[in-house]
Amino acid sequence: DVLADQLLLVGGRFAQTRLQLRPGADAVAVQLDGPALAGNLRVPTADGGTVSGQLARVYWQAATAATAESSDTPAEPINPANIPPLALDVDDLQFATIKLGQTRLRTRPTSDGLQVQELAIRAPKQVIDVQGEWRGMGAQARTRATAQVQSEDLGDLLQRLGYAGQLRGGQGKVNLQAGWQGGPMAFNLATLEGGMDM
Repeated sequence: DVLADQLLLVGGRFAQTRLQLRPGADAVAVQLDGPALAGNLRVPTADGGTVSGQLARVYWQAATAATAESSDTPAEPINPANIPPLALDVDDLQFATIKLGQTRLRTRPTSDGLQVQELAIRAPKQVIDVQGEWRGMGAQARTRATAQVQSEDLGDLLQRLGYAGQLRGGQGKVNLQAGWQGGPMAFNLATLEGGMDM
């Protein structure tokens, strides 16, 4: 039973998070409770097992050097091939300032990275389905994704993505094939390479 002032997890920072761990025969039950992270996880003790869970909220903010104990030590790059398979359902997901909503995530590791088999995002008037991959680490990291978006309010969608005031209303479908240098956390509309059909 631990209260973390700053919980650093998969490149993210979650302040004032309480963790309660209960070992079982083949997995550790983890209960999380904090303003940015809350819910339950099941972490298998065997290598290669799927980490599964139901989370009420995940408000992901990037961990910076200032949040590390020693700010002059660069953060270790994340090797996506070392991330176990994930099967997570999140009621309310926020990625930095991007408000995504209800999310279902299914992944599996590959020899040099991670494959996103399913990332299904549901918010009022928005349906987003993403598949993709994250390969390599550090300067060699690269992310590729394909996304299908159905929106009954494109203005609301842009606002959720941090681009408020660009468009009002509007209905439509968007198919996006994109890639960028870095991991998924380095996503930035300004640096995308790819194509989009609307």
